[in-house]
Amino acid sequence: MTGRRVRMLALYPLWRKARRVYSLTSRLPGTNRLGFQPSLALSGGDGDNPEFEYGYTVEQHLGIRKTWDLQNSKIHPYIGGGVAVIYAGLEQENEAGGKKEDDQGIGGWIGTGAYWSLTESVNLGLDIRYSQADVEMFSKEIKAGGTHAGLTIGYNW
Repeated sequence: MTGRRVRMLALYPLWRKARRVYSLTSRLPGTNRLGFQPSLALSGGDGDNPEFEYGYTVEQHLGIRKTWDLQNSKIHPYIGGGVAVIYAGLEQENEAGGKKEDDQGIGGWIGTGAYWSLTESVNLGLDIRYSQADVEMFSKEIKAGGTHAGLTIGYNW
């Protein structure tokens, strides 16, 4: 473990504050299509690198997102970007046994997507983003993050 490790829950008050600010700004005239976007992404699995047995990342994203309303359409495209805090870990197996190491880094993310308004308050969409941050594990500088794609279900208030 490294001394730069930060617990995930340390960013929870920041997320709550961003949610309150977004809630207030989304009600102001002319600002309802530009807002804050907090999110959490998890990934893990066996890699192609024979040196490591297992790896994972946990990412917290905070940024802004611009959404466009297409005339007479329920489809809303958007683009966004911001800060990414990425926690990464690797497990290494060798003759002497296993070794685990983790680290966290601060980087950035950018993304795009679109959602379809099912009702006035419920949305279904597709989100694609790329994130990257530098972390250090096993005395090597590693680029953590990558491409993420997912289906989203959202609720507007």
